[in-house]
Amino acid sequence: MSHNQVGGLLANQYKFLVLICVKGMKGADYSKVIAWYQLLFYNADLLVDLLSHETEQIKTTLDVIKCGLFSKNAEVATLCSRLFIKIVEMLNEFSDTSEILDLKFVFYEWLTLARVPAKITPAPSPYKGRSPAKPPKKLERKEPQDNFMYE
Repeated sequence: MSHNQVGGLLANQYKFLVLICVKGMKGADYSKVIAWYQLLFYNADLLVDLLSHETEQIKTTLDVIKCGLFSKNAEVATLCSRLFIKIVEMLNEFSDTSEILDLKFVFYEWLTLARVPAKITPAPSPYKGRSPAKPPKKLERKEPQDNFMYE
C-alpha cells in the first residue's frame, strides 16, 4: 500500500478502515484484512515495544486494532481477539519497567472505561403536540345468519 492509501484508511477517524474490517473489500473479500491481522499478530512484540515508547498513541492504536472485533467475518474477529490476548500476555511477561507499567495502565484504562457521549439528547416525540392514538374500539361479535352462504 502506498502512503496515501494508508492515510486514507486512517483519515476521518478511520471510518473507511472500520468499514473494510466489518464488510470486507469488494465482493466480501477479507483476505487483505486477514493478512493485516496476521502481520500484526506475528509482530506483536514489536508493536508492544513501539507502544511502550509512544504512550500518547496507545489509545488510538488500540482503537484502530479493535475494528476487527466488529467484523462479519469470523476469522477476522478471531484474529483480532487473539491479537489482544497476545498483547496482554506480552505485557504480563515483561518486567515491570516504567514504560511497561504505563502501557499496562493505559491499556487497562482503554479496555475498561466506557466512552459516554458528552450530551445525550432524547429522541423527538412522534406525536408533536397531539395525543397518542386511541386504542381501537372493542369489536362486537356478530352471530352468523342462518342462510349466510346462500345470500
